[in-house]
Amino acid sequence: MKKKFTLVIALFGILNFASAQLTQTCFTENFNSQTTGWTYAQGASEGPYGSPAGACVPDRGIVTPGVGGNNPANVRTPNFTSVGAFTIQLSFDIYRVNSNLTCNSWSDFGCPTSIDIFYYVGAVKYTGLTDLVLPANGPNNSPNVSFSFSALNNLPAGTVYSIELAFKPKSGIGNCGQPGTKYILDNFKKCEITCNNCTIDAVNDNFCLQTNLSETFTGNLASNDLPYPGAVLTYSLANGPFANGSSTTGGATLTINPDGTFSITRTDLTKTNFDFTYKVYDSNLGISDLASASVCFPAAAPLPIIISEFNATRKENTAVLNWKTSTEYNAMAFDVEKMIAGNYVKVGTVAASNNATGGSYTFKEINTSRETTLYRLKLVDKDNKFRYSETRNVKGAGAAMDFIVSPNPSNGSTKVMSTNVSAPENIQVFDNLGRMVRSIPASNSGSTDIKGLDKGVYFIRLTNQSSGEQATRKLIVNQ
Repeated sequence: MKKKFTLVIALFGILNFASAQLTQTCFTENFNSQTTGWTYAQGASEGPYGSPAGACVPDRGIVTPGVGGNNPANVRTPNFTSVGAFTIQLSFDIYRVNSNLTCNSWSDFGCPTSIDIFYYVGAVKYTGLTDLVLPANGPNNSPNVSFSFSALNNLPAGTVYSIELAFKPKSGIGNCGQPGTKYILDNFKKCEITCNNCTIDAVNDNFCLQTNLSETFTGNLASNDLPYPGAVLTYSLANGPFANGSSTTGGATLTINPDGTFSITRTDLTKTNFDFTYKVYDSNLGISDLASASVCFPAAAPLPIIISEFNATRKENTAVLNWKTSTEYNAMAFDVEKMIAGNYVKVGTVAASNNATGGSYTFKEINTSRETTLYRLKLVDKDNKFRYSETRNVKGAGAAMDFIVSPNPSNGSTKVMSTNVSAPENIQVFDNLGRMVRSIPASNSGSTDIKGLDKGVYFIRLTNQSSGEQATRKLIVNQ
């Protein structure tokens, strides 16, 4: 399997609010025959080699000396005529082999190696990206890496330009010699993506809790927002009392996640409405939009106990429950209950401190069950009124959260199959740079389809939403 290294150059222009149209014009070169228009420096040239990822089948590509000292090996493309590109995407395969181009000598870079990207309009040289460190790219790694950076609007339709790739040691590491090695570049591809009238429409949101059984509300800002086709959006706080992240300013704490989900916890029970502004941003095109959100809580009647944190874990043959309260009013006790044969049964009681500012509590019990056990708290006040907390689960003795990804490697479609489904689970997919590209709830059946992944290496993380326990598996996509 060939390793692909991808860069994205975003060229920003003027957008207007109309229907978005994305068009793509691509140029490819596999160097199977002698090309024209390419220029090379520092000893780089076109020539034959045996494909390290293709059973050593004879192939042709660009061969450069291994990067060493401070002399980059430069490759410059032929001239292109712009179609009015908003985004330029570049991709190519890269291998490091010995100076004899021995196929089975393919190995990872000998020292941190980086690349500079420039583009030329006539004699004018523009810097697109500098000192981008290439990821591990030996036969045991298959990174598919994407980058984006902004430039001025230098490529209107009809502009003649070329692109230069300059390979070098990473700045600041000193002399990095790689004697007896060469780099091979092959399967070059350049695409111009034009986005006409592309915009993001972030819609104002309103959320209301119907009851005050919880002082925390979670929601999804992304569900109503309208991106242009193909947009990959990130969310953040914009301004106002919560602009610096989670804050008690305004009587609540607020967190907005990059995928648009958020969580707000009321800390001042005399307040019922909270407003904030969020920002939606697309890094590929450099466009963003602001919207506001309102969250309303029911009128805050005095509650005997407010649970601010509750978790349950296993330590060998002991179930350990820890919880914290932010407010206790007229509180008497916490009854600890667990599910036995389909019914909740009281297994212990912890007296409440009845402290107005809350407290911290722990309960332990011997639990040797090999099945998952569900626990909850019964919050009892001095008037013998009560309510229940959310449930938490403790995995069975000797059990561990696990799941299977199959097929792996895949061709862009795979299944995530949980082997210990005992509580709601969430699946997150990260690329090789650690950027989350998917976040979906796991199916109740324990088998969830993930489709449409591009070629590359991904990491699948499964999270038990009750216990917070996580497990991660590596996935390779070979399409």
